[in-house]
Amino acid sequence: MQIDLSKVTPEMSEKMKEIMKSTALPLDKPPTKLFHATKTGNTTSILENGLRPHEHYGEIYFCDREKDCLKFVKKPCVIFEIDLRYIDMKEMYLSREAKQFQALQYYGEVPKEAIKGWRAHT
Repeated sequence: MQIDLSKVTPEMSEKMKEIMKSTALPLDKPPTKLFHATKTGNTTSILENGLRPHEHYGEIYFCDREKDCLKFVKKPCVIFEIDLRYIDMKEMYLSREAKQFQALQYYGEVPKEAIKGWRAHT
């Protein structure tokens, strides 16, 4: 079933965030690196504003290996490396969605200062 996100109320959005967070798994150990992939068109906004959680689901997805990010986003894309000092690990969970690699769900914002670097993938 597809959800028409244009019809989601703030109350529904909060409930979806709760559901997403409740289905995630606790981390065994914190990652040593974090990467986030996105469409190339989002690069400027992220560099200026940092990463913001999805407005309805409340999470930001990360991988602990850069190459695994390419399983989430089609090329051309950009992959950002994130400075772990800006991440609240109490808000980081292991995603149930990834079976063959580690995907992480983060329930917080990532300030622009946390972006260590980025690379375009074409």
